[in-house]
Amino acid sequence: MYVRFVPTLFILSLLCPIAMHAAGGDLQVNVSPYRIGTVARGAQRVPLLQLKLTASCTESVSLDAVTVVHGGQGHRSDILRIYALEEGKRVSLTATFGSDTAAAVRFRSFAIPACGTRTLTFAVDISSDATALASHQFTIELLSDIATSATVSGNLRASSSLSLAPKKYGVISVTYLDLPRTLSFGKQRIVSRFRLQADSADDHYIHAITLTNDGKAKNVDLKKIALLASNGAILAERASMDGSTLRFVLKKPFLLRKNDNQVFQVRADIRASRRQTIRFLIEEPGDIEASVRTGRIVPRRRDGGGY
Repeated sequence: MYVRFVPTLFILSLLCPIAMHAAGGDLQVNVSPYRIGTVARGAQRVPLLQLKLTASCTESVSLDAVTVVHGGQGHRSDILRIYALEEGKRVSLTATFGSDTAAAVRFRSFAIPACGTRTLTFAVDISSDATALASHQFTIELLSDIATSATVSGNLRASSSLSLAPKKYGVISVTYLDLPRTLSFGKQRIVSRFRLQADSADDHYIHAITLTNDGKAKNVDLKKIALLASNGAILAERASMDGSTLRFVLKKPFLLRKNDNQVFQVRADIRASRRQTIRFLIEEPGDIEASVRTGRIVPRRRDGGGY
């Protein structure tokens, strides 16, 4: 599954150089690879490496960036982007592999509590135009590739490999729609509307959707939040935002059929003033968590939906 945006929205982030901290505390790391095998071109959220991070009990440890190195016969352009996930949620910015074959995956705000452990999964999105049968390898080579406020030790003796199948996954396009009214304080306001459209290649099951607010509203500024299908069915609910993000894990997979399109909307109680602006975006293609449907065709509902 490959996602593109219509119309194209460019989200610009000013990426500051990685800060060099004075050593504080200790961080134990361990890398283990995922056994991937062959992956279809256009696949997203392909897991590569699991990084387990354990902080000493002296103080919490902040993580600034992790550098992943690309190798293998395949060209780096086959890999559109790499990022870090924690329990399915993207917790880093996305990065691309440069001419030096390395990608620095940066974190907005990520800390391991004292005596605590957090586990990251590094995943990639594959280009639908990637070279079939090409092989790719991914490693975290050096302890110094983990930029943190602590002294790092541990095991990095692991690499992950994948090869690209001739098969190409279909595309899901995203279009943002106008809201029916200006946002204001009150209950059950429509705060976002968007359309997902599948091309003619595949049926897709949508499992989760993450929206990021490009405005100032955060956390409790929105309450009792729900993601709804076009027929009014509630697909997922959240009590509030997590910072500036909303990750909706659907109650059951939503079937988006090939050549079909579906409109979704988000309703919420707005507790903030107009100064706390709201503008939800699907920030990265991988923020739509979907899988290609396999198996027999199921009967189509009258409204065209798959829920």
